[in-house]
Amino acid sequence: MCTDGLYVNDCLDEARARCGVWYRPNDPQNTAIREPGEEQSNEIGELFAILRAVRNAPGDQRLKIYSDSRIALEGLTRHATDWEA
Repeated sequence: MCTDGLYVNDCLDEARARCGVWYRPNDPQNTAIREPGEEQSNEIGELFAILRAVRNAPGDQRLKIYSDSRIALEGLTRHATDWEA
């Protein structure tokens, strides 16, 4: 699956992060949503998309997630323990 985050209207009061998860063409799980919460950024949108993909997967399913966010990928591989703390 592929994930992506997007931050629109930077520096404006209505600035919001969006995220998307894409599995394959015409898959009903494909989704694009507005990221909830007070803190908004492209990175948060990307992490929220990854979280949504993980939550939608069965517990025993191996996941291969494609992301263009170095921050998200390094956070989930190198810094996960520190982030959890």
